[in-house]
Amino acid sequence: MRFRLLRHATAVIAMNRLNLLLDPMFSQKESMGPIANAASQNRIPMVDLPLTETELRGLIEGLNGVLVTHVHRDHWDSRAAELLPKKLPVICQAEDEASMRQAGFLQVHPADNLMPGYNRQPGRGCPAFDLIDFSVADTAGGDF
Repeated sequence: MRFRLLRHATAVIAMNRLNLLLDPMFSQKESMGPIANAASQNRIPMVDLPLTETELRGLIEGLNGVLVTHVHRDHWDSRAAELLPKKLPVICQAEDEASMRQAGFLQVHPADNLMPGYNRQPGRGCPAFDLIDFSVADTAGGDF
């Protein structure tokens, strides 16, 4: 398995021929206001994405799916919703399924459905995603 941190919570996880994007925030540096109640009141993202536009598009083409832990804008922004192909499978929390579908994504998989018996307690943060039992059809076959 390989893990490539791009910035903040945005990363790519690669296992065998499976490339998953985690919490995409693709907006340009300082293009959004600060996060309310955060220790830092700097505009976000605070650093540039370490990819050119061409490299970002290449990375997106090689993806098999997206994991979104929650839909705060520092984990899922409008630019990610715009750039990611709508046919790309998206794993999210059950309460975020409707907003993902409203954004046009066709293959939305609530994590609760992928983790039978998982009992999430409200207010306890993001669930840990179990990737072992989840597989996405190998459509890209690429690497990042």
